Amino acid sequence: MNKYQMNIAICTDNNYVMPCMVTIASVLQQNVDCRVFVLTEHLSEDNKGKFKILANYYQQRIDVKEILSSMVSGLNESNRFPKSIYFRFLLPEILPEADRVLYLDCDILVRENILDFYNTDLNGLACAAIEDQRGDDITIHNRILMFSKYFNSGVLLMNLNYWREHNVTQLLIDFLHQYPERCWFPDQDALNAVLEGKVKFMNYRYNMQGEMLSHRCYLQLSAQKWQDLDKAIDNPAIIHFTDVNKPWYKECRHPYKDEYQRFAESISCIGFKLLQRDSFYIRLWTIAGKVCIKILKKLGRDFPERKLF
Repeated sequence: MNKYQMNIAICTDNNYVMPCMVTIASVLQQNVDCRVFVLTEHLSEDNKGKFKILANYYQQRIDVKEILSSMVSGLNESNRFPKSIYFRFLLPEILPEADRVLYLDCDILVRENILDFYNTDLNGLACAAIEDQRGDDITIHNRILMFSKYFNSGVLLMNLNYWREHNVTQLLIDFLHQYPERCWFPDQDALNAVLEGKVKFMNYRYNMQGEMLSHRCYLQLSAQKWQDLDKAIDNPAIIHFTDVNKPWYKECRHPYKDEYQRFAESISCIGFKLLQRDSFYIRLWTIAGKVCIKILKKLGRDFPERKLF
């Protein structure tokens, strides 16, 4: 397994196969000699076949790993946070011969070769990660009772040897069982609490999250960090579409949506199609609201607008 330059892991289910394929393709487009592991449960044979087609397209290896959800049974789950978010916890066992793996969420676009990032020195550390866009939100720190940097778990370079030696998987599961009420972002909160002090924080360009690109008055990062953030914004290596309107939705207004969509459409085997997130009635209500605001403005009423991007 270690003969490959990079081990990449990603979680999905039958609903997220298309964006998962886009993320994988963006990695393989920029990086050679990778082995990709797709962690899933009950994936249809048709969708498994799509990953085989993508592997043949790039002449790279993509392995679909069926996970038994009983391995993470009893942990909180919802429509927003399905059980598959916990599958990354199992990577030390799933990949017994690997010493490291780069885990990626499937709402990500990789824009360049990331081998240097992958080879980051992790001696004595559990992982490398990037600070979350809400990293200075004191309510998060108070909730999980940790007060150092809070990272985003969507890009996680894992030192699997450290995880095995310190039984990190079990510590995470125990934390989630013991403090379910604290973990509003279950996997991410547990990772931050359990791994505090054992994380190497990397440049923002390796996990450029949505609010980092929005107006600064809404950003929950200290102004002391804005200079570093500005440098990263100039040329991000990894775009993480953290907003609810993902780039495969017509409603998306993210500044990198066009780049994402152009790339996705350029790989024919993905079969990328834009989806409609909002129902007809929500769209109608939104249009009606905008019309009302325009009318009221003409009548002399002023309404401040919050622009996400």
